[in-house]
Amino acid sequence: VAGNSKYEGQDGLKIVGDLLRNPIVERTDFLTCTLWPNNPLFHPTVLYGLFSDWDMETPYKVEDVPARIYADVTQRSADYIQKMDDEMQKIVAAVKVLYPEWDKQNNCRPLRDCLVFHYADLIGDPTNIFTILRTNKGYAKHHITYKKVGEGLIVPDVTHKFFTTDLPFGLVIYKDIANELNVDVPVIDELIKWNQKMVSKEFMLDDGTINGKDVSEGVLPSKYGGIAAAVAA
Repeated sequence: VAGNSKYEGQDGLKIVGDLLRNPIVERTDFLTCTLWPNNPLFHPTVLYGLFSDWDMETPYKVEDVPARIYADVTQRSADYIQKMDDEMQKIVAAVKVLYPEWDKQNNCRPLRDCLVFHYADLIGDPTNIFTILRTNKGYAKHHITYKKVGEGLIVPDVTHKFFTTDLPFGLVIYKDIANELNVDVPVIDELIKWNQKMVSKEFMLDDGTINGKDVSEGVLPSKYGGIAAAVAA
């Protein structure tokens, strides 16, 4: 915002609040920032809904797969987003039980509520996750990245950040927190198993522990004091 007279001299939090349509933006803890609905809730679920059965070799015809990650979202992908969001809310509720003094739960409310609040009139149909993503003007131009492998043939680009970053810096964090809270998250487990196969990494083992050979590449709150430290950080 440097050089923008509208924001000249304003506090950074005030600027972010204006951009997010949230009049109360505050400095908060690591846990709240992590559990607030964000990219790892969107990207892996949408892509899994599309490519969960892909053998990582057989190409798709261009016309047979969606071009836009949100505006062309399928019902199956939207269902996975909702299921994962339900699991995230289970994690949030468990944190609140363990730390009743934690007062940031409202910042980590269900995804649909957050989308309707922040995008407001940009959403044509706020009925559910499927209709919100399909009709949100703010999401209309976000595309899935593919690699061309022949005339009219493509495969998902598994080197793209949608595949490579939301796993170690999102799903792995959620699972690590869920393990500490003893919260079952079967959908997140399913997503991790698939995503790590797509990128040839191993974070979660078959027993559900985050102790695979590539664990050092991920973020594990349990290595830095766990939930107690995350609430305070």
